[in-house]
Amino acid sequence: MGNIADASMLLRALGYGIFPAVIVLVYLTITITTKFLGSKQDKDRIEHMAKWDSMIDVQRQAISKQALTMESIIKTHQDETTRLIDNHREETDRMYKLYERQADSLDVISHNLSIQSRILETKHFCPNDIKKG
Repeated sequence: MGNIADASMLLRALGYGIFPAVIVLVYLTITITTKFLGSKQDKDRIEHMAKWDSMIDVQRQAISKQALTMESIIKTHQDETTRLIDNHREETDRMYKLYERQADSLDVISHNLSIQSRILETKHFCPNDIKKG
């Protein structure tokens, strides 16, 4: 500020009068203020961009963590679905094998019953013929 006052005093001393000295004073004040405001705006813009970049980085990290979590959930779901399908197949196979064994048992029982029926048909059987012993 001292330089501005010196410049205006110099203009007044050279005989230019107070009005040009005031104009120079105002011009220099505006120039210095503009330069100061410009540097402040640049500084504010740089700080704003740094905050913006930081926010974007935080969002990207959150998205990548969510992606990993979703991949884990999907993988777990796929594994569990595969396990359930395999268990169901095993249970179904076990059930059909059991049914086959039951069918085979019924075939054997029906075969034995038919043999017993034939034996009974060929023999003469009377409940009164039972010997008392």
